[in-house]
Amino acid sequence: MFKVLKDLRQKGFDYLNLSDKELIDRFIRGDDKAFRFLYERYVNRIYSMAYRFCRNYETSKDITQEVFLRLYQKKERYNPVISFNTFFYRLAYNCILNYLRDHKEQPIDEWSMQQITTHPASPEENLFATESARRIEKIIDELPERQKTAFILNKIEGLSYNEIAEVMNLNLNVVKSLIHRATLKVLEVENE
Repeated sequence: MFKVLKDLRQKGFDYLNLSDKELIDRFIRGDDKAFRFLYERYVNRIYSMAYRFCRNYETSKDITQEVFLRLYQKKERYNPVISFNTFFYRLAYNCILNYLRDHKEQPIDEWSMQQITTHPASPEENLFATESARRIEKIIDELPERQKTAFILNKIEGLSYNEIAEVMNLNLNVVKSLIHRATLKVLEVENE
């Protein structure tokens, strides 16, 4: 029985129960397996976040790679006083902004807002839901950059106001105001 536990640990199963903080601490001390588990835990979230900003599959993959490369190269900059989640989203946010600024890309009109729509019962409801979701997506894309960022981080990525304030390096009240204004604009379109 103990051999089975030893085999599982060697395959990384003990890493599954580690917190982000424990994984980053191990990674900083040179444990590359901990990095792989952080990668698996965050890769889809970072890709999704990048895609929401640039609307391009390949660009989002490039940005995601860049985020993890920077984490690997700059792991010593992590401050354990700050939550890893906040630190990592800040890193991702900066990579996204840098990439978009450097490449001056315009979003490609691809459709990926399934999370906003439900699964309608009829073709008419499906058409209405799709049109509504496209209008909402267009409004989100047209929001001023800081409103768009705060809205996406809160409503789509699920970060708290405090985490967004740290990620965007803004005052908490400014973050609340940005999200409130963005939400009002989105609701205005949704209620049309």
